[in-house]
Amino acid sequence: LKVPGRARDSAYEIDFVRPRPQGALSPLVGVGESGAQATGRMAVIADYPMPVQVGQEVEIAVNATDPSVRDTSDPRFVEPLDLGVHWAKHQGPGDITFSRHPDTPVQENPFQEGDPRRSRWQGDNPARGSIEAGNGIARVMASFSEPGQYIVRALVENWSAPDSSQGDQCCSTNVYQRINVQ
Repeated sequence: LKVPGRARDSAYEIDFVRPRPQGALSPLVGVGESGAQATGRMAVIADYPMPVQVGQEVEIAVNATDPSVRDTSDPRFVEPLDLGVHWAKHQGPGDITFSRHPDTPVQENPFQEGDPRRSRWQGDNPARGSIEAGNGIARVMASFSEPGQYIVRALVENWSAPDSSQGDQCCSTNVYQRINVQ
């Protein structure tokens, strides 16, 4: 793709610290259940507390808060919005298999019958979760196919907000966890 513009053209700025038009900001995210929270594209890099064995299933967790301030008189924002969580292998010698944590509910198709998006829904994915009402902890189980050092990325986003989406690079935070597999 090609987009005409100049480096100093404000229309192409990707801002991470100012709220979007309806208040969306990137989530504050920490590694583990109580890790210090930060925001940004590379907010936190932390080590898993112990080495794990090949094939051993381990729990990976993130804690997050949505700092967005929205107008609660707008019917879209009466209730706080959920945060989405996406786990992925960032780096490592083998494969990572993600599976649902027992506390994570099975995802259901959010689109009603007759909605054309219903047929394009990609289905339940154990490497995706959510944090209800924008504040809490998300967990996933992971196992590793080969020994070595892996880095697992968790992307936490509030793309359900009308002024936030993956397409406009707002509003998400990445955190990374190094895991030593023996």
